[in-house]
Amino acid sequence: MEAEDRPINWPAMLETGLLVITAALLLTKVSRGVMIYYIHPRYNWLVIASALVLLGIAGVRMQRIFVERPERLVGRLPMYFLLALPLLFGTFIPAQPLDASALAGRGVDALGVGNSRWANTAASGDTRAWNLLQWVSALSVDQRAPAGEAVLVDGFVVRPPELDDASTFYVARYVVTCCSADGSGVGLPVIWRDNQALADNSWVNIEGTIGVTTINGTERPAIIAQHITPIEQPANPYLYP
Repeated sequence: MEAEDRPINWPAMLETGLLVITAALLLTKVSRGVMIYYIHPRYNWLVIASALVLLGIAGVRMQRIFVERPERLVGRLPMYFLLALPLLFGTFIPAQPLDASALAGRGVDALGVGNSRWANTAASGDTRAWNLLQWVSALSVDQRAPAGEAVLVDGFVVRPPELDDASTFYVARYVVTCCSADGSGVGLPVIWRDNQALADNSWVNIEGTIGVTTINGTERPAIIAQHITPIEQPANPYLYP
């Protein structure tokens, strides 16, 4: 019996479609550079390998689309619906990195200075080449040592709820170890007379020096800003330890 004369095996057709769409979605997100919003870039090859495996399975399953005795579809539709839901979300909801909204309602202690988790992140040489994670690392070891050193960092604007000084905001970045689920914010307070002109979650480049400010009665290292320039969000907005 020719293939076109055989009945359609709908379970095989639907499963083939789900496998192909899943693989295509993964490969598209890698090629567009947005997979890094979810996982560390070093794992991109695993995503590509997984997509190729899915395509291989789809190829095998596709051979069962036209058979003399089709499989029963009844009872499988709820499973196919559940499998299709994340594909719909992944296709129609734009990929977005973690930003200031994920820090909403969290205090300044969530931004890392004094957190020994980052104390071993290496930083040496010209301090203007340090990123926020390296600054937080250095200040977690000794909050006084880098005082007066030059700073040149990028990050997004966030205002923790306990800030009551109109001239202070935080510049922050997310640090991702494996995936966005383990992401945590690091940041430093910034003293800037015109900071209210900067929108929350907007990206800025900050040039200045390290100094000290007082937040809720506690002295904290801070950036004394000399120049602040609005910038676009980087292609990769995360930092990695």
